Amino acid sequence: MPGHLRAFATATGDSFWTSVRTRSETAVSQLQSSYAPNTGLLPDFVVNTNSTPKPAPSNFLEGPYDGKYSWNACRDPWRLGADAITASGSAAVAQVRKMNTWIKSATGGDPAKIQSGYSLSGSKTENGRHPCFTAPFAVAAMTDPGSQAWLDKLWTAVSSWSPDSTDYYGTGITIQVLLILSGNYVAA
Repeated sequence: MPGHLRAFATATGDSFWTSVRTRSETAVSQLQSSYAPNTGLLPDFVVNTNSTPKPAPSNFLEGPYDGKYSWNACRDPWRLGADAITASGSAAVAQVRKMNTWIKSATGGDPAKIQSGYSLSGSKTENGRHPCFTAPFAVAAMTDPGSQAWLDKLWTAVSSWSPDSTDYYGTGITIQVLLILSGNYVAA
């Protein structure tokens, strides 16, 4: 969440937050380079954060997909994308564009083919689709001027979704993504 760290630095005047953001950006780049060079996907959880970061092992905190792109990491294209479109010179631009390029290709440009979870190499790990996996990729698409047709398809998919009062997670993510897509997001 580099944008949040930028906001914390601004609000507090404490350079600690800038250091945390810089270390996080470096970790993302290292993880992508070492574990997801073709997809840019990030794992739900990371270990060895003070040395050489790597995906957490299965069942590290929540379950068998802890080291995969799953229910926690699905927010990464949104969080990195938000920073990429609001902060000039953000390291997130290259990081999230890698994700965007991969998902657009992996789905043949069809948002309905975005799955609920992937290995870091891009293999499907779970069956089904969920808006918390689809919606964040729309913010990632906003970072690439060559992805307008893909972004338009994602907009159609995300904006036609109906909120589900029993699914706070998917609803919350999708609404926050819609704020960004509709131009109603204000970076601090």
